[in-house]
Amino acid sequence: MHSGRSPLVTRSAVIRLAIAALLLTIGGTAGACGGSGGPSLEGYFKRLDVLNENLATQLEGLETEFPQAFVEPSATLDYYTKLNEADGEYLQQLNDVDVPTKVAEVHGQFARAKASLHFLRDRLLVKLAEVKSAAELQQVLDTNKPDPSVVEKGISACLELQQIADSSGIDVKLDCTA
Repeated sequence: MHSGRSPLVTRSAVIRLAIAALLLTIGGTAGACGGSGGPSLEGYFKRLDVLNENLATQLEGLETEFPQAFVEPSATLDYYTKLNEADGEYLQQLNDVDVPTKVAEVHGQFARAKASLHFLRDRLLVKLAEVKSAAELQQVLDTNKPDPSVVEKGISACLELQQIADSSGIDVKLDCTA
């Protein structure tokens, strides 16, 4: 019999994600430290646009796939598990993007905010795995909301990236919502 914990949500998984977030932060900082300037701004923004579109496509059907999410504990756990899996893939791909020097600092801020939200959601998954009732579910969701300042940092960095793209004449529309 299992302990009620999702096998996808283990302490070692949380530690691995924390390490990945740290490496993402270090990688973003290292990218800002020189080099030949990296790829073109247009290539960078087109790649970022594709990553964002791919993530949006993956997330589109979640509410339809899990209509009982936010009402029923297991559906909510499944919803957040899929959300975090898609977000984890996005973060890995974001980490792999070649970043031009001109946007390295802002890209790093954006990536760190996204990694922080992913890590917070991973911690939420651990708590959701223990939930047994709708009332307990609501309490866990109400007490485990992301820090608004982290969300704002991500939105702000995304908007700054969009402004750089616009001022450079690059036609992309980044989705800068939370």
